[in-house]
Amino acid sequence: MSDHKFGARFRHGVGTEFALWAPDHRRVELLLLPPAGEPWRLNMVPQADGFFALTVADAVPGWRYQYIVDGEGPYPDPASRRQANDV
Repeated sequence: MSDHKFGARFRHGVGTEFALWAPDHRRVELLLLPPAGEPWRLNMVPQADGFFALTVADAVPGWRYQYIVDGEGPYPDPASRRQANDV
């Protein structure tokens, strides 16, 4: 069983952990949309169990984010609890 939690999870002192299960894909990027400034496009790390994971120390609750999968998207997080402006 995987230790990853789907979606985004904020942990005090650590940052926000992002995880997406995408076993049939080669590359996943996280597109972070901070409230001010330019979007951040970050490569997620593939895991042996089909997840892609990344911890971002500076990301805090309230930041919007999406995923780019194999160069296509961006797509909303299927595990998110809230979708800004709907899906």
